[in-house]
Amino acid sequence: MSAISLDEARAILAERNLIAVGARGDHERRRRHGGRTTFVRVFEVHTDAVPSGLPASASAGEIRVTGTPPSVAAAVASIKAARALAGSTPLSAYSLADLLDLAGSTSKSSPTRRSIACRTRPPRFARRATPARGCRG
Repeated sequence: MSAISLDEARAILAERNLIAVGARGDHERRRRHGGRTTFVRVFEVHTDAVPSGLPASASAGEIRVTGTPPSVAAAVASIKAARALAGSTPLSAYSLADLLDLAGSTSKSSPTRRSIACRTRPPRFARRATPARGCRG
C-alpha cells in the first residue's frame, strides 16, 4: 500500500472537481485490489430505537448503530440490544469521537475512557481468559 504525501493530500482536499477526486480514488482502489468490488448490505438502527428483531425481508451483512448516545449507559444498553439483534452478523456502533466526548477526556489514561472501552468491547473479547489491558475480568 502506498501513502500520499502531505502536499498531495492538501491538493485533494483543495480540489473542487469531485469527479476528478472520485476518479483518483477509483484508480487507487483498482491499483490495490484489481477490478473486484464487493458490497455489503448494512442494516442501520438508531441508538434510541434498536428493534427486537430484523424485518423478515432483511438480509444484512452488517448491523450498524447510528446516532449519538446521550450517556455511556445508553451506549452500552444500545450495543447490548444491537448485539442481541445481530447475532453472528458483524456489528459496528458509534464514532470514536462520540465515545471520547462521552468520556469527557481525550487522555489515553482516562479512567472513564478505559471504562467505555471495556464496557463496549465485543463479547468475544469480553470472554478472554485474561481481561484486556486496563479492564477488570
